[in-house]
Amino acid sequence: MRISSAEFLALQLRLQAKRGQSHESEHSAKASSNSEASLHQEILTECQRRQWLVLHGSMAHKTFRTIGEPDFAILQDGGRFLLVEAKTAKGKLTTAQRAFAMMAELLGHKVNVVRSLSQFLAICEAK
Repeated sequence: MRISSAEFLALQLRLQAKRGQSHESEHSAKASSNSEASLHQEILTECQRRQWLVLHGSMAHKTFRTIGEPDFAILQDGGRFLLVEAKTAKGKLTTAQRAFAMMAELLGHKVNVVRSLSQFLAICEAK
């Protein structure tokens, strides 16, 4: 019996939930969101400096985004493409973000989770 990639992903998420890995805390602390907002701005500034095209939605209007979508889709020079999720030092991916990352990986893409500008720069240099 064959299952689709969506069915496989749903199975993986159910298994994680059974192991107690699916509970994620929401980022409600003001200091935490300020830190993430600062990181977003630093990444946007660096991409602008390098003249890269950036797809980045409003942090205030998450309902206008695809569920689980990374914060940044970056079109770099040389035909390179980068997916980036910015998180605070203690921030965790939501279940939807993990699902998106798993599906992206099945398609040959990687969602890079960064917690600082230096991590972002290291990923940029590694590509």
